[in-house]
Amino acid sequence: MARRKEEKKKVRKIGHSDLDGWGDTMQIWVERNVAYVGASGDGKHEGTTILDVANPKKPKVIARIPAPQNTHSHKVRVRDGIMVVNNEFLRGSDGSGFVPGVRVYDVSNPKKPRLITTFKTGGRGVHRFNWDMEREMLYLPTGDEGYRNRILWIVDFKDPAKPKLISKWWLPGQWEAGGEASQERPGESFRCHGAPMIHKDHMYIGYWDAGLVVLDVKDIAHPKLVAHFDWSPPYLGNTHSSVPLQGRDFLVVTDETTVDNCVKPPTFMWIMNIAAPDHPIPVSTYQVPTDGFCKRGGRFGAHNVHEDIEDLVYVTWFNAGLRIVDISNPYSPKEVGYYIPETKGKHAAQSNEVFIDKRGLIYLGDRAAGGMDVLEYTG
Repeated sequence: MARRKEEKKKVRKIGHSDLDGWGDTMQIWVERNVAYVGASGDGKHEGTTILDVANPKKPKVIARIPAPQNTHSHKVRVRDGIMVVNNEFLRGSDGSGFVPGVRVYDVSNPKKPRLITTFKTGGRGVHRFNWDMEREMLYLPTGDEGYRNRILWIVDFKDPAKPKLISKWWLPGQWEAGGEASQERPGESFRCHGAPMIHKDHMYIGYWDAGLVVLDVKDIAHPKLVAHFDWSPPYLGNTHSSVPLQGRDFLVVTDETTVDNCVKPPTFMWIMNIAAPDHPIPVSTYQVPTDGFCKRGGRFGAHNVHEDIEDLVYVTWFNAGLRIVDISNPYSPKEVGYYIPETKGKHAAQSNEVFIDKRGLIYLGDRAAGGMDVLEYTG
């Protein structure tokens, strides 16, 4: 494969790590100059890699936690020396030894992580979860016995050693054991994707082919559906991220591209007004011009968003890399920077995950063995 040099606008590369060969990067979390990275199975690796990034020019692997048997473990969140990672069923495995749920670790010494507990859920396990650090809750998109696809578990996490389930919520039609009839159309999958996020008294969830779900969570033990915005069809569905803006009643929503080479129309990013949570309204969209990306190989389209949004949205776009979008006027998004990593021995970048640390440094992960780049926005 031909090597493609980096492409950039107002972004500078500072450092890089291939995670010592575990470079199929799926989620990144940075705390106190330590990066915690979930790996995908694309390179036959599953687990969590921990790196010292005090010197961002030279990230250094200091620990690794292989996932349990037949477990896909590609998500991670950290706070005050506690780390949570997911257990999801590993596709193509026989499932022996698999325990669905999340694992909780003491990483007060990140060089020596110690397992505290495993909180068991059900079905095929947990996908893109959220740790609500203000309310001390975990919001787990998870399989569950008797339910179709993933539903939402809300878990009290005040004591990390003893997580406690306090409520469940599902879209009507998912409770098969209760006799509910699925609302899915042929070829669709209605499932809680996440990460579920709360703005004021409402939770916003990307619910895949069911679009955006809004729950009233004033009583967190009894969530109530207040809005369901489903734009598939005519759009493709795969609603992935739903991230509220800091201090403003707007929501950034992405639909995920899941196919290569633009076999289906590329997905994009929505900006929604949520001043009336029971009536969310799209006010603008953002899309990267195709400009040959459909011919580069791999996926092209929206995916993950950094979750702390003020005026700039940092959003991954698979083979179009990282895009930085100014939404100070949410009715008129404007791209102000981008970064597409160089590729070595593969057909295209597949930028998957982005995280901004307290120093303002950008951590960009590539799911196709591209590792992790450390970047700086210079705009």
